[in-house]
Formats: sequence, structure tokens, C-alpha cells
Amino acid sequence: MGTPFYVTEQFPPKVELKRSRLFKRAKEEKQAEKRAWASIDTLYIDGRPTKDAYKGPDGLKCVVWNCNDLSAAKREDPDFVSLLSQYDLIILLESWTYKSSKIELSG
Repeated sequence: MGTPFYVTEQFPPKVELKRSRLFKRAKEEKQAEKRAWASIDTLYIDGRPTKDAYKGPDGLKCVVWNCNDLSAAKREDPDFVSLLSQYDLIILLESWTYKSSKIELSG
């Protein structure tokens, strides 16, 4: 038999705000027949963690990402390309390069 008592997780206000956005997006992804869930402050879609995008007032989806080695292998990885294709504006930061590093991006 149920009781009038329950236990819920308590997070700092900043995390709570992010979680409310993640739960909304998880619901949208489920309606698109994808597996989606939130764990603490990360959204998982079809078993993969996703980056939290900023959606500006005009609806523009933006992401800034320190990609940690933008090698040819990463640029050609279908999962990497698919992840980035979700955004309208993508800013990739590379903080570790060498004199021999050659970074070329098309598009």
C-alpha cells in the first residue's frame, strides 16, 4: 500500500534548470521513437551522451566544443559528423596543436 511520503533527488538550482531542459528534450526524442533518458545533468539518446546545445531566442542551435585533437579520423567519424550536424552554429576549439598539425575543414 502506498504512503503519502516519497524521496526525490535534490540538485543545485543550476543543475535543476539544466535537467528540466534535458527532460523536455528527452520527451521530444521519445516522441521521435528514440531511446532517451537523463542521468544527473547528461542526456542520453540511443545510448550515447549528447552535448547540451544552447538554443538562442531566434531558435538557432549553437554549440562550443573543445574537441581535443581534431584529427582526420575524428572529422571522418560518422558519429562525430552526425553529432555536429544537429547544430546550426558550431565553434570547435583546438587547444593542443603541433607545428606539423594541419587542420582543414570543408563546408
